[in-house]
Amino acid sequence: MTYGVPVRTLQQGSVQEIAPSGTLLVSSGGSIQIASGGAFSNAGAQSIASGGQIAIASGGSITVASGGSIQQAGVTNLASGAKLTVASGGSIVTAAGGSIQHAGALHVTGLETIASGGSISVSAGGSIQIAAGGILHTAGTINLGGTAGRWAFGTVALTSGIGTFATGLARVAAVNGGAIGADIGNGTFTGVQIDLSLSASGSVIFRALSGSLAFTANGTATWIAMGF
Repeated sequence: MTYGVPVRTLQQGSVQEIAPSGTLLVSSGGSIQIASGGAFSNAGAQSIASGGQIAIASGGSITVASGGSIQQAGVTNLASGAKLTVASGGSIVTAAGGSIQHAGALHVTGLETIASGGSISVSAGGSIQIAAGGILHTAGTINLGGTAGRWAFGTVALTSGIGTFATGLARVAAVNGGAIGADIGNGTFTGVQIDLSLSASGSVIFRALSGSLAFTANGTATWIAMGF
């Protein structure tokens, strides 16, 4: 491990790898900057102290392999076009005071934990993708376009194909839903039409569909909403 050098830059085409049981420590005031084409592969442990920083330029990437981890009380910045991947078995823990700020892409098939006081900030054009088997735990804050955002999910009973539900959010920004069951009736319950006319008050209306046609029997739908 090298001390006394506050900045290390990985240039295009270079690879920095931490093997299992290896450790990379970014102390307060230190930083890792990954340029376009640079890659950082971590199967060991990477610790970012408060005041430390990882900056990933567009085209750069960090991959947390199975068994690897990033534990941070500092800051990770992803530029637009940058990528941070947490593979199955890998993990990122954002402690109180730590943050991930990104306009790039965060792909989680492993575990992402945000402790109370930690945060993820997603700028316009950025994304978080949680694959099957991936987990995002948060006691901290997820910021959407600079505004503190929240998630909610549940089920709603549809009577004669229509159901209105309160999400618990003050305002709904986006919602998705689908069929999980239906009474036997005319046609087949295949999906929902989403009515956001009540979204400003935190509620959503679902209308059941059978293909492109209205489904008028009773049923149950599942929903997930994002808002503030």
